[in-house]
Amino acid sequence: KKSKFKINIKSYSFNELFENSSLNKDWSKFMDALTEDQKNQALFITLIQQYQMQAWVSLGKLKNPMTDKIEKNLNLAKVIIDMLDMLKIKTKGNLGEEEARILNQTISDLKLSYVSATKESEEAQSSTEEKSQKN
Repeated sequence: KKSKFKINIKSYSFNELFENSSLNKDWSKFMDALTEDQKNQALFITLIQQYQMQAWVSLGKLKNPMTDKIEKNLNLAKVIIDMLDMLKIKTKGNLGEEEARILNQTISDLKLSYVSATKESEEAQSSTEEKSQKN
């Protein structure tokens, strides 16, 4: 069974699909039109995107949708990156090219951003300590 229904699933977050009834209908039509392998690929990519969005929020790169504020939680970001690394290890040899590319790129982007955020946090802490010692 080949899919003739076209929708760019990368343009919607998982939450948007379930909060917006018209998108939800599109998602349902999209998923119904897919083969089992295509459905699994779409779900796997959506899973990676969910983790990616949680990591971006934890890194302070996106607003927390619950509080509408920028909030950093580098420990949580590290856990999410570690979970993606674990998924990469556990799925080795079982992913298609596109799935592997998206997973690898996501991990790489998040690790670079994590290193940068950690450095920024350490510099801010050093600066705060220096100011308090001068007073």
